Amino acid sequence: MYCCDISKKSTDQLPINSDTVENFSLSPTKRYLAYEKVIKYVDLYYEIDSEDEIPTKTAISSIVIYDLIEHKKIAEVLPKEDEYLGIIKWTDNNKLHYVSRDQLSVNGWLILNTTGVIEDLGGYEESTAERSVVYSRDKSIKLYIDKFADLHMINLRSMKDTKLYSSPNNLLDYNISSNKKSVVWFEVVDSKSDAFDKISLLSLVDMKQTEIYNEKALPKNEKCISFSPDDSIVTVELGEDVIILLNIFTKEKQRINGHGVCWIDSNSFIYNKNSDLYLYNIKNNSDTLFVKDAKRAECIN
Repeated sequence: MYCCDISKKSTDQLPINSDTVENFSLSPTKRYLAYEKVIKYVDLYYEIDSEDEIPTKTAISSIVIYDLIEHKKIAEVLPKEDEYLGIIKWTDNNKLHYVSRDQLSVNGWLILNTTGVIEDLGGYEESTAERSVVYSRDKSIKLYIDKFADLHMINLRSMKDTKLYSSPNNLLDYNISSNKKSVVWFEVVDSKSDAFDKISLLSLVDMKQTEIYNEKALPKNEKCISFSPDDSIVTVELGEDVIILLNIFTKEKQRINGHGVCWIDSNSFIYNKNSDLYLYNIKNNSDTLFVKDAKRAECIN
């Protein structure tokens, strides 16, 4: 695993390369790195009753927290027999959300802190609400979904809670712009014959709602929508293959093959394509090979 400083064009190798890493996440403070350390690979069958099914090789992993300042592992959770652990996200106070599941279903949502203490998030509704929280960049605004599947915004200074949207559909993901003037959300609309991906933009200045995308539904990642640093572009990741760039002012679209958007500045981002990392330039609509044989990247602005 490597840490790249793009501004200085330097790359440092982290001293954990004896571990096989499937997934990782940086804490908001940039001090801690959480990763899934592979213990073994097993055959996973999705269709239990199908004799013809070809199994998928799936990792059984522990979850490790690594201190990037002290250069040491400070916490690790080992899986139980036939248990699959997966990283969800960091909270602002350096606590790591993760999930425990078996081959068929989720068994629990938990939190691991940097001292190794584990906390159970409790019921499904409570844990889902906690995991779906999104903060503005300056941490003054909080977005969340309530138990009725309505989207809310809380001003954490005044503690005013505002319901932004009540969706009759499946609300998949949402985000807030850096300037806190816009909120965007992604939902799937079911019709009689098909399903459609719909993206709406809400101006927090005048509370005007605008539809910026509506096309036939495609597979997508759990977290799939984000703003560029200057809030002019919305990226939508559909599965492992397509990144859609939407200009929120002109509604122009660009499509590229890849996944894992990591914004560098308002005109460029890193993404994964064919097991390599590329640097994409929006103005020139061009990409450049950045790192070969890299599974994924994560950027902290």
